[in-house]
Amino acid sequence: MFPFRNLDFTRFPDESSSSKDFSKILQPLSGFVGFNDLSVRILSPFHLCQDECIKLTNIQSEISNLLSAKQPVTSSFEISEDPRSKCSQRSSEKLDETSRSEVSEQALSTTEIIWLAGEKFIQSSSVGVYDSLELDLSSSTFLLGPDKKERDVQVIQHLLAAAEKVDEEQFDRAIVLLNQCDEYACAEGNPIQRLVYYFTKALRVRIGLKTGRLTSKDMEKLKWIDITKTIQSAIPTSLMVHRHVPFSQVVHLTAAQAILEAVAEAKRIHIVDLDIGIGVQFSSLIQGLASRQECPVEHLKITAVGTKSKSEIEKAGVWLEAFAVSMNLSFSFNIVMVSDMLDLDASLFKLNSNESLAVYSSFLLWTMICQQDRLECLMKVLRSINPCVIFVAENEANINSTVFVSRFTEALFYYGAHFDCLENCLSDDPARNILESVNYGHAIENILMPEKEQRTTRYVKVNVWKTFFTRFNMVQIELSTYSLYQARLVAKNFGCGSSCSLAMDGKSLLVGWKGTPLISLSVWKFT
Repeated sequence: MFPFRNLDFTRFPDESSSSKDFSKILQPLSGFVGFNDLSVRILSPFHLCQDECIKLTNIQSEISNLLSAKQPVTSSFEISEDPRSKCSQRSSEKLDETSRSEVSEQALSTTEIIWLAGEKFIQSSSVGVYDSLELDLSSSTFLLGPDKKERDVQVIQHLLAAAEKVDEEQFDRAIVLLNQCDEYACAEGNPIQRLVYYFTKALRVRIGLKTGRLTSKDMEKLKWIDITKTIQSAIPTSLMVHRHVPFSQVVHLTAAQAILEAVAEAKRIHIVDLDIGIGVQFSSLIQGLASRQECPVEHLKITAVGTKSKSEIEKAGVWLEAFAVSMNLSFSFNIVMVSDMLDLDASLFKLNSNESLAVYSSFLLWTMICQQDRLECLMKVLRSINPCVIFVAENEANINSTVFVSRFTEALFYYGAHFDCLENCLSDDPARNILESVNYGHAIENILMPEKEQRTTRYVKVNVWKTFFTRFNMVQIELSTYSLYQARLVAKNFGCGSSCSLAMDGKSLLVGWKGTPLISLSVWKFT
C-alpha cells in the first residue's frame, strides 16, 4: 500500500504533527549507525567580488548604526526558533480557506499547492478513484478547470497517482497518468509545470529501468552528456545565481563572519576549502581581513582541495589573488589534488604552526554519503589537522531513504520550493533553464532511481549531520547575533529577499524559501 494514503495533508508539517503526518515519514532515525540506515550579461567573479564588497560595507554600516543607537539587533528582523512555525500557521490558514472554496484567488506557493494536491489525492484515493482507473482516461475531468491554480493542483494529484502506480509496479496505468501530466507539463512554464515536467521524466526513467527498457549503460551515456553540459555552463550559471538568488550570498557572508570571528586574533591565516568552485565565496572574507585595524593580517593562504577540474581551480586562484592584491592583502593560493578522497592525507597540506587554520565546506559532504569510506577518511584528515573552526553548508532535505515514497515526497517539496524560487529570482534568464535541466533534472532523476542503481544524490538534514559529527568528537559553535542579523540584511537586499526565510534549529541556521528549509549552516570545532 502506497503511504500517500496514510498521510494527513490538511496540516503543514511541524514538530507537533500527528503520527500520520508527512514529517513522521520523512523524519530521520534518532540513532546513527550509517547514512544508509537513515531515512544575458555575465559578470566575472572579480566584478562580483567588488559588488559584494560594496554590499557588505553598506550592511556593516547599517549594523554599526543600530549598535551605536543601542537597538537590539534582532528587533527589526526576527529569526524564528522553529524552522516551520511561521510557515505552518500561514500554510494551514491558506489551505483551509482553499479547501472550502476549491481554489481561492489567494496566491499560493508551489509548496502549498503540493500540500493541497496531496490532501485532495488522499480524498480521491479513499473512494477508490485511482484504483478503478481505466487505461482510457478520455472521460476524465483532468485539467478542464479554467483556473490556473486548479490546474496546478490537479496535475500534482495525477503526478502523485502516477507515483503510486509506479511504486506498485502498475506501469501501464502509471504511463497513462504520466501521459496526462505531459499535456500540462512544460519545461518553460510556471513552477508547477516545470516541476511536473522533470518529475514525469524521472518516473519514466524509473519505469524503463524496472522493465528493462533502459539499462545502466544507457544511463551512463545520458550521465556523460549531463556532465559535459554541466562543465560548459557551470561558471556563467553560478555567477548569475550568485547575483540574483539570495541563498549563495547568505551562505558566503555567514561563513565569512564565522571565520572572521574565529581568527580575530590571528595574523597569519590558512583556510582549507573542500570545494572551491569559482572562488567568489571568499570576496567578503578577504575584504574583512584587509580592513582589520586591530591585529592586522600579515598573510592569508587558501588551499583548495579537489579531485577533478584542476584548471578551473587554478582559475579561481588567479581571480582570488587579483582581488587580494586589489585589497593590499598578502595572499597565496595552493591546490591539493587527489585522484580519490581516500588518498587525502594531512601531509599534503602546507601547514604552519604560526597559522590559524579554518575549513570551509560548502555542499560537498552530501556527495560522499554514498561513499562513506571517503567521507570518514576526510573527517579523520580534518581531525588530524585540527582547524579552529569548520564552516559547513549542506542541503536541508531527507533524500536518503531506501523507501521510494519517502524520497519522492521529500524531493517533490524540496525541488518545488527551488522552482518557486527561480520563478521569482531569475524569471526568464537563460541561466534558469540551464540550472533546472542540468542540475535539478539530473538530481530528480537520480533520486527516483531503483535501489539497485547507483543513487548518488543523497541529502540528509542537519540533525543527521549533528549525530555524524559527534562521532568525531566535534562540538557545534553558536552563530553570533551579528552574523544572524547580517544574514537577514543580505537577503533583504534582493528583490525577492522577503521570500527568503531564516530560522534557527538549535545552533544551526536554516535558509529556506517561503518557509521551506533548503540549506543548513553550522559551525563546528574538534574538542
